[in-house]
Amino acid sequence: MDITGFSKVAQYLTHPLALVGFVLMLVFGMHKEIVKSGLLPQVSKKDGSEILKLILRYGFWLGLVLVLAGFLLQFSGIGLSAWNSYMEKEKIVSVDAGKTAERLFAQLDVKDRQIADKNQQLKALTEAITALSKTGAPVKSINEALQELEQGNTTQAQAIFAEVLRSKEAEGQKANKEAAAAARHLGALAYMNDTKAALAAYQKAVQLDPDNAAGWTWLGHLFCRTGELAQAEEAYRKVLALAEAHQNQDEQAAALGKLGIV
Repeated sequence: MDITGFSKVAQYLTHPLALVGFVLMLVFGMHKEIVKSGLLPQVSKKDGSEILKLILRYGFWLGLVLVLAGFLLQFSGIGLSAWNSYMEKEKIVSVDAGKTAERLFAQLDVKDRQIADKNQQLKALTEAITALSKTGAPVKSINEALQELEQGNTTQAQAIFAEVLRSKEAEGQKANKEAAAAARHLGALAYMNDTKAALAAYQKAVQLDPDNAAGWTWLGHLFCRTGELAQAEEAYRKVLALAEAHQNQDEQAAALGKLGIV
């Protein structure tokens, strides 16, 4: 019986049942080989009982069954352990992005609420909150940021989008649109309490994706907030040009409305 490959097999015999089965296969396999060689006589009816003969005849196969059973239990245990580990992993918490956006919007001053249409502001906030879960940031960081957003704090969420923006910019021109989206989400959240950061984010957004009307729209809103009306007008005219090029009547109307104010 050839056992030269035992070292390769031994690493899989970690389950006791598989180990016992292998020993039985080894013992009865060797017994069979010795009987074949003539060194040991075969058990006759006179020499042993029926039970002994059955054991000698089927012992090897019994060992094989035990080995297979051991393998099955071993690897099903590994699979179960992996499944349990997967299930125990921290999951991204589920939040109502719309309701969270409403709570954030409610914190804005009346003046700031009047600069942009309410639905427009809620849309930008909802998109940012929804996108947070898809940033690829560590789950713990995302969950903490989402929980903070529910409490009205945008700091951690802004930090995540700022990191995504840096990462996507580093990838080069091919990732410009993704970087611009991160910049817009950052700007939407910063708009709540940090005009300077919001302005910088939207300026970066239009630089990376100049054909996105939303970026120019919010840039115009922020220039209105800072009183830089000439820059606001320039941004809204850019929105109007894009709306006309894309034949978007809603954006055309909104841009004309803002131009009428500034």
